[in-house]
Amino acid sequence: MLASGVGVDQPDFRAAADWFSRGAALGDTNASVAMADCLLKGMGVPRDPKKAVELLRAAAAFNHPAALSMLGDLTRRGVPG
Repeated sequence: MLASGVGVDQPDFRAAADWFSRGAALGDTNASVAMADCLLKGMGVPRDPKKAVELLRAAAAFNHPAALSMLGDLTRRGVPG
C-alpha cells in the first residue's frame, strides 16, 4: 500500500522498501520479490541488481511464479547477478 499510494497521500517507496526488506529477511517470498523489484528500479533504495537477483533466487527456490519470471527476464537481458 505504501508503494502504490493506496491509503496514503502519496507513495512512500523508502518506507515500502523497509517493510519489504523486513519480510524478505523473515523468508516471505512475496516480500523478497517486491524488494527485488525495488532494488532493480531504485525505488526507495539504491539500485542493486546483484542483491535483487539473490532475493529472486531465494524466492524461486520455492517456485514463486513472479520470481521465476523475473529471473528469466533478467537472464535474457544479461543483468549480472
